[in-house]
Amino acid sequence: MSKRTYIFITLLLAVLLLRESGYLVLHWTHSDWNDRSDLNLIAEFRTAADDEKATLTRKTLTSSYDTDSQDKEWKASLTTSNPYNVFLEIEEQIVQNIEKDGRIKILVKEVHVDGSYWFPLFKGGSCSYQLFVQSAGQPPVLFSGTVDGRVEFTVVGFSSIADIKAKISRMVSKNAIENVLRAVKKA
Repeated sequence: MSKRTYIFITLLLAVLLLRESGYLVLHWTHSDWNDRSDLNLIAEFRTAADDEKATLTRKTLTSSYDTDSQDKEWKASLTTSNPYNVFLEIEEQIVQNIEKDGRIKILVKEVHVDGSYWFPLFKGGSCSYQLFVQSAGQPPVLFSGTVDGRVEFTVVGFSSIADIKAKISRMVSKNAIENVLRAVKKA
């Protein structure tokens, strides 16, 4: 092989390594997402802020939510600070995303990702999860319980593994927060 071929292969590998690690963001994607969540919460509603006059009402809340979404994205940038950690697992990203929100405390019981999300042009699969959630605030409403769900995804286009992991964790976090708060408001 010629010297040009070696240089080309070296540059190509460097670009791929930078892209997969998150330092070079270069992707164009069309994504389809479906999230199915089942909630099982026990909520306590306090009728008055004063402890002497307060009465507690305890309710068991169960609901199911099905959320579909699509997005198209084109992004190209080079950064010296890594926007996400390739080696950070989805469980840790979910906890970080929900802690930023501040309305819910969470313990990730289980996250299991299946599929072909490591292919460069097509990524498809699912992420099953089970979360233990608890209210982070003060009365009048306290709740705790579990959220079981499954996110199915199909991404066509150029995208890194780290980007897919970040998108999965954002989808799980966002839907868990929205679905829990929606169920508590309905009660």
